[in-house]
Amino acid sequence: MRGSIFDDLMLFIGYYLPIFIITLAGVIFILTSIFKFYHINSPSQYYVSIMNQNSQNNQNSNQNTINSTIMVNIYYQNGFNIYYVPLFIENLSNWNIFYNITNTYTSSSRKPLGINPPNITNVTSASFDINSQDVELESIINLSNNTFEGNDVIYTYNGATYECKIVGNNEITYQAGGFAYFCILCKTVSGNNPSIQNYYLNEPEYINITPAIFLLGNSYPNTQYYDYTVNNVEIVNGTYLAIPLSNSNGGYSMEDFQNILVTIGYPLSQYINTILNEDNSSYIGDNVVFLVNYNGKYYALPSWYAGKDNNGNYYFFINLLNIPSLYNSNFGCNIISIFVGFSNESLLPYLNGTIGGDPYALDPNNASNATIYDNGLNVFPIYVNFYPYNESLEEQEISCNNGFEACFNNTQFNDVLPTYNNVNVSLNGTGVNIEVVTNGPLEGLMMDNGANQGSYALITSNVLQKTFNQLSQSQNGLGLQTFAYFSGIPWEDPPSNGMNPLVADAVVLSYVSYNSQFYADTVPDYLLTNIGINIGGYTYLPLNFPIFMYEYGWTSGGAGPGDSSGYYVGILQYNDSIGYFLTIQYTNNPNTNANDLYWDYYYSGSGWSCGTFCSFTMGTTHWNLNYYFLEDNTGKIYGQNGGSNYFAFMPPDQQKHNHHYNYSQYGVFWLYNWFQIENNNENNNMNIFFLMNGNIFNYSLASEPYSWGCSGCNALAIPPTPPGNISTITGGPIFVQSYINAYNTAFNQQNNSNYQKALNNYHTFTSDEVDTNFVPGTFGYAEEYTSSQRFYINHLQDDESVYDGDPYLFISAGSGGGSGFMYLDWVIVTYGVPYVVSVP
Repeated sequence: MRGSIFDDLMLFIGYYLPIFIITLAGVIFILTSIFKFYHINSPSQYYVSIMNQNSQNNQNSNQNTINSTIMVNIYYQNGFNIYYVPLFIENLSNWNIFYNITNTYTSSSRKPLGINPPNITNVTSASFDINSQDVELESIINLSNNTFEGNDVIYTYNGATYECKIVGNNEITYQAGGFAYFCILCKTVSGNNPSIQNYYLNEPEYINITPAIFLLGNSYPNTQYYDYTVNNVEIVNGTYLAIPLSNSNGGYSMEDFQNILVTIGYPLSQYINTILNEDNSSYIGDNVVFLVNYNGKYYALPSWYAGKDNNGNYYFFINLLNIPSLYNSNFGCNIISIFVGFSNESLLPYLNGTIGGDPYALDPNNASNATIYDNGLNVFPIYVNFYPYNESLEEQEISCNNGFEACFNNTQFNDVLPTYNNVNVSLNGTGVNIEVVTNGPLEGLMMDNGANQGSYALITSNVLQKTFNQLSQSQNGLGLQTFAYFSGIPWEDPPSNGMNPLVADAVVLSYVSYNSQFYADTVPDYLLTNIGINIGGYTYLPLNFPIFMYEYGWTSGGAGPGDSSGYYVGILQYNDSIGYFLTIQYTNNPNTNANDLYWDYYYSGSGWSCGTFCSFTMGTTHWNLNYYFLEDNTGKIYGQNGGSNYFAFMPPDQQKHNHHYNYSQYGVFWLYNWFQIENNNENNNMNIFFLMNGNIFNYSLASEPYSWGCSGCNALAIPPTPPGNISTITGGPIFVQSYINAYNTAFNQQNNSNYQKALNNYHTFTSDEVDTNFVPGTFGYAEEYTSSQRFYINHLQDDESVYDGDPYLFISAGSGGGSGFMYLDWVIVTYGVPYVVSVP
């Protein structure tokens, strides 16, 4: 008997037990694979469960448990750069720093019952029993390193001494069920800064992802389509970005719907999907996702693949949606961590409308079915594209019911998730047949196609209206960055043509409001003597709004302000006694001279004058080139009024170039505005700060010959192109390079006191204080001239009341002299400060 039992036992141990163990291990492995959920580089999170009880201290089954989350991140800073160290790689104990969170509860109806434990240290969590539904949770965080304790701790790590502080408020009170976020920022105070490396995943991980568009709530159209979560998405690699929402030194503040350009280089660039499937359905970057952790969940931010340069860098634009408001209003930290993740599969089927943006919408060589996947519409407040892809347009013409001649909106497709940002375009014109041209040397939306022509467009969107209307509630103001690309001929004839340019155009950019009372007209219709400028021709100007004019012809009045090419800035107003006039500060009672003339505007530009020797040669030689940087107040000039002194705040002259190969003033029009309401008891002004450039791309684009219906009427034309077209000069996409140049010019000038500050916080600076990143010809706020007299460009000051109503981007083009040829290809508007971050 014993032998049989012993034999059976040996058989079980030797045969059945290994099979059982292997089977059990397989089951455990399968279950682990199915249910695995990993918080990528997870910050320390504490889930506080608050259970309501009745007065008898018994669980009330009618009351649900309220879950609150407290999250803590630790960052350290080198110079202006802030870094986040992933928790799973860098053990917090190595930092020799600890944080303690104390929680207390208050209730208007009853005293809370037991709170046990009252404190949370590093990575523990606890449940608390309380007896009221209207509970507020107060969380207080303290730092310690076994020597110091409080809100400011000094400690040494890797040979450097750090000062660590709690960023933001270290004491937060919020409603039970809410989300509190603390962060600790460590700065080097002595010793050498350690080499800050980028941390990547050691192995693939699985996470659950929800589209961040869902966080917008019901205030935006179609957000209900994003109420879902994709479970167990495999992320094969990735790293974190730390994005400061504001600068504590009076600098920038990130806005809702802020756009950020992310550059992804080696080694993570090798994880970007660039391989076509068998049905050619793969899209570049369709496996890249940008995640924020909010209230214990990972949300995918809208993103758009924006091209690749010749150095192997890939570019993506992401949108922060309403994350800045959520963080700034609820948390004790103004830094957010964005995880850049790379999946092993295309995520478009799951997150279309959140990630992606098809590269073919940027690639003119392969654009057959691009538009249905182009979710750039979801990334930018305004994205208008009239560039035709194989005669297929993203903007479709619709019937007008608002009195305009032509109307368009973005194309909607049934086989993708609906977009939440609908864009509308309305146009009027003079002498021009407004239409979209899909073939020929000039393509796009025709706005000027000959002499004595011109038109204007009003462009708006759901996002622009939602956020612009909240401007009065914003303490930091609102930044808007506008990029526009025209194909055409912004010709400046050489001096040998005298004062009668054969071809010239002007372009105007502005932001206006429209409540069925908007008024715009051409320059000649505004009584030129009172406006103070003769240039522009049939270009439209908007009444009561700032004018930002880029003029490429000149008039018979000669060189100088009012007649020469360049940039004109002012607010167009009307007065019963003097008619229309320009001013830099809105006024109901303009000061006039005996002739009832008044104007006041800023001007930067160039022009050619014919002096004594030139007159002797009947204008064939000895023309003088003059540069201008000034304020013209009814003929009283402040600043540089002519002469050969050129500096970076002036647009380079292009008349001296034979055949005008360079078009140095013209490329991607750029206007960077910062609107801020001046709230006080005396007035309600709208302060408008600005920088602008007629070619922020900073390189020549002219390349194609073009001729029109007269003898000798030919020139090199700027060809139509999409925003992702790669320039052979820069090796990067046109729009991306323009955005980087705008960032470097307006926000990354490390040689002056304006580094990383919003326009409304700029200090005056001269052209000697800009670095090599500054794009010449950028004109605007706080630029100063000190050669013979101190003069600087101030902000414009408008009447806040004229900004009531729906906001629109106003863009016009017209014949500034002779014929004009201007076709609008695309317009992209981004919110807030320009911001660029790199992922090595």
